[in-house]
Amino acid sequence: MSCGRTKCNSIAVNVLAPYFTQKVLTEVKEVYFYSIMFDASNKGNTKFFPVCVQYFSKIGVKKGCIIDLIDDADESATNIFENLMTVIKKSGLSFDGLTSIGADNTNVNMGNNHSVYTLFNNEIENLFKVDHEGNCYCHILHNGVKWGHQHLTIDIEKFLMMTYAHFSRSAKRIEELKSYYEFYEQDFHIQKTNLELQKECITAIDLYRIITSLQYKLKQRLDTGFFGIHCRQILNRIPSDTSIELQASFVRFISTFLEYVDKYFSQNVAILEAIGHFDLNEDNLFNEFTELKLTFEIIKKKQVPLFDQIQFFLSNEQEKDTNTSLPMTIRQNEMDEKDEEDQTKVIRSDQLWAMLFAVNATPTPNRKKLICFLSSIPASNAYVECVFSDMKHLLNDSRNRMSVESIAAELQIRRNGSISCIDMHKYLLSQKELLEAISSNNKYTFKKQRID
Repeated sequence: MSCGRTKCNSIAVNVLAPYFTQKVLTEVKEVYFYSIMFDASNKGNTKFFPVCVQYFSKIGVKKGCIIDLIDDADESATNIFENLMTVIKKSGLSFDGLTSIGADNTNVNMGNNHSVYTLFNNEIENLFKVDHEGNCYCHILHNGVKWGHQHLTIDIEKFLMMTYAHFSRSAKRIEELKSYYEFYEQDFHIQKTNLELQKECITAIDLYRIITSLQYKLKQRLDTGFFGIHCRQILNRIPSDTSIELQASFVRFISTFLEYVDKYFSQNVAILEAIGHFDLNEDNLFNEFTELKLTFEIIKKKQVPLFDQIQFFLSNEQEKDTNTSLPMTIRQNEMDEKDEEDQTKVIRSDQLWAMLFAVNATPTPNRKKLICFLSSIPASNAYVECVFSDMKHLLNDSRNRMSVESIAAELQIRRNGSISCIDMHKYLLSQKELLEAISSNNKYTFKKQRID
């Protein structure tokens, strides 16, 4: 079968993209609970709104699945709300299953008076903002540091910007900086807390552990007055009055940061209130928990490590379900945790729950409903922003004639299918119905006209 540009476009737009997107929507409908995440960005003279979903699947949390790409220059709250409602209706998803809205913390998106969130909240009861206050915690930590900077005796942010400007404008200076680090055998330090929040699998369940751990460590610094060994050595070498002034500014900095984070994090009680609204039987919930706990104890007593058991379970699910694109999904999650697994084998809570639900002898609908609800709430809006990184390759100065439909189709194939070229070839050959749709003329939305 020969394949020209028109045929390729028709296959992508009318066959592959709807196919992989529909498989995602089918999974969402099975688990009922899901969240919607969106963002906006200008690409050339076009305003794009990718709409993603997060939900709990049979192999754990899935997020970033694109169900639509909206092209609309109107950024008003009412228009965005109407567009999102249209997407949800067109996708056939239940409004009652929507648990949260993820977006940037702007007045249009998350304002208290007239915003996308308030319009949704009028239609859907007990709807959450992402991170319980409509914010991404990566942004909250960043903003907390900015507020704390005001109490330092030196403008650190200004100094960092000047340093960046000095080195970034010259390739020679960058090489000199790298040689400096190599000479002292030092690596660039990356804050691990921020990286944890950006992981694909992070949900509201993990958020409590990450933020409380950070708060505990900072409160320890305040209680002990210890700000690091290098800082202590420098403070001991400078005049005592300057040292006291600097330490006082450090205390104010950390205290301000903690107050800013607490302002958003103290709203967790809202989750407990919402759980009571979807008809969980508390007695059955406890019985199911006890049963799953016994199953977990049996699994732990096996000679095979728990991490290896989970990976074996995921591999089996991949082999059993030949109609989904699980191979690359699992590899993506493994790549996400590669650095950590070099040091220790990290067990993801969502994958553990997925395995427990699958291997338990009897169904546990109440517990599963609770986990599906909690896992559907994202910890940040970072993933949907990554969609624009893919769009840089789809729409640039040398590739600027693609239609919105073509861009949306390629994004949906990449994100919803997420299969490598080799795996895609094997997968298509195994799907007769898909091959028939590709070969059929029904994939064309127009018909050729004979010219007399």
